[in-house]
Amino acid sequence: MCKKLAILFCIATLSLFINTSGAVWASPIPAGKVYNYPPLNTTIYTDTSPAFLQGNAMGGSIAQTAPTIDFGVATIDPQTYSSDYGAWGNSVLGPDGKYYFGLGDHSAATGGFNGALLMDYDPRKNQLEIDLFSKDILGAGGEGKWHCRPEINPWTGDMYLIGFYNGNLIHYNIYSHFAQDMGQPSPGDGWQEGTWDYLRNLYYGVGNGNPTTNSGGGKVLVYDTLHQKTLYAGLPVDSLTGQTFNWSPRARLVDHTTGMFYGSDHATHRLAKYDPRTNTFTLMQSQIGSDLRAWTNRKGWDGSFWIFDSIGDVYKFYPEQDKVQYMGKNWANGVYTASIEESWDGKYLYYSVSDTSPFNQTGGPIIQLNTQTNQRKAIAFLASFYQTNHNYQLTKIYGVALAPDGRTLFASANGNFVGGARYPSILNISIPASERM
Repeated sequence: MCKKLAILFCIATLSLFINTSGAVWASPIPAGKVYNYPPLNTTIYTDTSPAFLQGNAMGGSIAQTAPTIDFGVATIDPQTYSSDYGAWGNSVLGPDGKYYFGLGDHSAATGGFNGALLMDYDPRKNQLEIDLFSKDILGAGGEGKWHCRPEINPWTGDMYLIGFYNGNLIHYNIYSHFAQDMGQPSPGDGWQEGTWDYLRNLYYGVGNGNPTTNSGGGKVLVYDTLHQKTLYAGLPVDSLTGQTFNWSPRARLVDHTTGMFYGSDHATHRLAKYDPRTNTFTLMQSQIGSDLRAWTNRKGWDGSFWIFDSIGDVYKFYPEQDKVQYMGKNWANGVYTASIEESWDGKYLYYSVSDTSPFNQTGGPIIQLNTQTNQRKAIAFLASFYQTNHNYQLTKIYGVALAPDGRTLFASANGNFVGGARYPSILNISIPASERM
């Protein structure tokens, strides 16, 4: 009995694992604690207006029925959490029904190195909350931006965030609000993008190495979150030629059915893959027009992903066949888009514009692409309406997340009060049934 208790005590205080050589080794569990913050005092406006359908279709079509949109500005207290926040990464829908997204502080006074916030929005309560402030867990130095996709394990509520500037990996649980600083998997490197394959306990970071010195471009991080061990950090090496190449700094597509991780070569725009079974990289034959930038997050029935490059080219990507099929432009002559959401039946893709000038020029469209007809349709134009009616200038949208039933699309947006301070905002867009037929 005493022996059993001793074993249980060890398991409770240490993580015991087997490495590839068969040896047993122990990794201390990093210290952590529970973080709780008061809800933001945010006014949520609900609008339905024909003005949502007024904009430049740029050769596409415009919806016939205006959506209903819940909109709010995250007016974050600058004295407590610093200022000038923007929403730069993906948004995800958690298993608790809330949408999660990261914010970064780009104030000129700090050079963008100040605070970062993990946020959530509860559509049932119409409530915005702060989940974690980087300075609370990392100290005064903080972290300037959580630019990654906050992927959530649907069974446990765990997520991981990687730092854009300082490169610390943070573990957070959406139910317990418990957070841990896992340290820097690759000291000296910051990661422009990141995502977690929770099925295989692998965290991937991609980026430009050290943003302070602008050195180390094109690196890839592979980190084992179960064993708290860095498996790879550095420039990828093509297994076929033995030559290093530069991984595109925003490309991080995970195929959850096979475990393969995909990106592109920054120089040639050939697609690239990482095989976690062999810990090797391979440059593929498939080539696109520019860096890989956006993709659907699950594989279709035909074995393909929809992908966009950074200049707005649309492709279907068949990874097992090493094949891409060009499908045209995502809007007008092609716009920079950072995230795509796909309806459950695969019929529609939803996305927006992630660059300030095209966003304003085109009226700030939320775009629906019909994958069966290849028709692009604006379901709402946002910029003019919110400037006129709420004195808020939307400038770009990086993160969108679609409800499982396809009825609502959530977006975390960048913008500022007209002539005033920059604050991020959220939009929860109810898509009329007639526009989803």
